[in-house]
Amino acid sequence: MLDVTIEHDVPATRRDGVVLRADVYRPAADEPWPVLSSPPVIPAPVKGQRA
Repeated sequence: MLDVTIEHDVPATRRDGVVLRADVYRPAADEPWPVLSSPPVIPAPVKGQRA
């Protein structure tokens, strides 16, 4: 079984200054691993559609 390190609310600042926060799950081992990302849970509204 692989040991996992979890970091909560890790900030990532966008170029426009908005700070996004994410939970990061990564292997505890100190070696290269591929990255998996997923889209946001709440989709952005469609242009022209009311929120």
